Amino acid sequence: MLKLTIVLGLVADELKQCPTDQQIGRLVFGLNLEVVKELFHHLAMPTHKWNGLQSNYHWYGNLKFFALWEWKQKAKEATFSAIQHALMHVKEDPHILCEVSLPEEVLASPPDEFLLENLSNNIGNDNLLLGLELGFEGVELQDIVYQHKTRLIDQTREILKRWSRLLQPSSVLAKAFNRIDKFGVFTRCIQI
Repeated sequence: MLKLTIVLGLVADELKQCPTDQQIGRLVFGLNLEVVKELFHHLAMPTHKWNGLQSNYHWYGNLKFFALWEWKQKAKEATFSAIQHALMHVKEDPHILCEVSLPEEVLASPPDEFLLENLSNNIGNDNLLLGLELGFEGVELQDIVYQHKTRLIDQTREILKRWSRLLQPSSVLAKAFNRIDKFGVFTRCIQI
């Protein structure tokens, strides 16, 4: 297994790749319309193109997707790197690209023990919030804390161990880390 080397959230080689339509859809889903409009302009797309798209796509979700899709069709170098620079110009966190670019096969399968151990070692003191996001009830978390009173890392290990028995895909774990504002931890720990 090769550990991903993260460069502002993406592997350096991934920054050179053209995003798929699915990845563009995931990206714009998490952004509001004004941010997408600013991105569109920072990606060197003219205002009259935005206005034309706006008249063709009245639903904001469609407009957001087709704006960046249009950029992808027209740009000489439609890469994650270009999107990353545009995101920084509009003051959006470029780590949002991590979520859209994780390989489907990684997200579709349950995490292995190595990943769970890495996550346990790196989450810090947000383990109870993670447990809640993973669907644990307060009483379950109370039991875990009681069993491992003095070792925060053991609490985290137990939360992830119990969750892993459910055999849910890694995408569930990725969403939970994203919701507790620790998605960077997830992307740094994931193995392919």
